[in-house]
Amino acid sequence: MNEVIDKITNMTKEEKYELLEYLRTIINNEFEFNECKINECYKCHSKNIVKLGFYKEMQRYRCNDCGVAFTSKSKSIFATTKLEKEKWLKYVECFVDCLSLRRCAEKTGVCLKTSYFMRHRIIECLKQNQNPFIVNKNNKGQLDETFLRENFKGNHKKSTNFIIVNFNDIITNDLKIKIV
Repeated sequence: MNEVIDKITNMTKEEKYELLEYLRTIINNEFEFNECKINECYKCHSKNIVKLGFYKEMQRYRCNDCGVAFTSKSKSIFATTKLEKEKWLKYVECFVDCLSLRRCAEKTGVCLKTSYFMRHRIIECLKQNQNPFIVNKNNKGQLDETFLRENFKGNHKKSTNFIIVNFNDIITNDLKIKIV
């Protein structure tokens, strides 16, 4: 997280303004009610889903395979927030200005714990909306002197989206790599 703050501090005014507008667009799109047709479970990707009534005017679904109940907004970044969109937009301005958690909390009228939560949601939002870095057979890609603080310890047998990439596979096969 400190890397993100360091990058923002080194930005010019124009770059900060572009980042602010980009984050505002993402937040506005997330908060717009846009009911879409659900074809599969977001958790297990099964097509075996049924309708399960309504929740806050949104159609609910249940997966018959894994049993999870969800709506079209369940997997969005701001799905569980109780804060209104205006507070998020105000917080984004504080975030881009690189204010401390306490100052952000004071300016938006939330507690310190909520400010911490909001900062991490915005960083998650930036990661999720980042363009992937693509390396194909015909394209050359070079990664050098990049330190990513990632910890891959633990048991990943049950994980559906964790893949360890061998660098020999990158050279020989077509792979999409998403840098986060």
